[in-house]
Amino acid sequence: MDRYTTVHWQAAKHVVRYLKATSEHGLLFKRRSGTRKDQPLDLVCYSDASFGTDQLTGRSTTGFTCYINGCLVSWSSRLQPTGALSTAEAEYMAVSAAAQDVVFLRQLLMDLDEPEDGATKMLTDNQAAIAIGNDHVTKPRTKHIRVRHHFVRELIADGTIVLQHCPGTQMVADALTKALDKQTFEQHLPRLVGTSTAETEQRKARH
Repeated sequence: MDRYTTVHWQAAKHVVRYLKATSEHGLLFKRRSGTRKDQPLDLVCYSDASFGTDQLTGRSTTGFTCYINGCLVSWSSRLQPTGALSTAEAEYMAVSAAAQDVVFLRQLLMDLDEPEDGATKMLTDNQAAIAIGNDHVTKPRTKHIRVRHHFVRELIADGTIVLQHCPGTQMVADALTKALDKQTFEQHLPRLVGTSTAETEQRKARH
């Protein structure tokens, strides 16, 4: 630290400005308006992938966010362990990673005597990945996908999860796969910190 430069000083000020601007951001877990006490908690998971974006390995990045009653409770952003040959494969691998978290969260809710009622919704913006998960027959185009990822099919078959499509503009997990432009990031920010758009605007006005 005795040899810091202007670059280090600017970086330090950037961190301080970030901490000041986001000091009121946080995760808010609340019961939905009108929700009955005997109504199961709502578990939803979004998964996304950026295909082949790592410059060193050519691998894709997985990102997923899991919510209980609208509050973010689990999230991840990590490089996929193997290379994907297509966007659909990368997205399917992301679904597989997110599904592992869903299994854990469902078990946690059961241990808390709050079991899920029915299948957990898992949302992805890739229709091909949904088709792979719902197809219980391995075809030539998907036979190279590692068997361990196909446990997604088992979870669908036994009613643990259901795959649904989410428009790319509403895919909040996109923020965990790559750098987004400011407008898109601010669009997803309320879902990431558990606040409404109105609350976010109020915070921006105060700063």
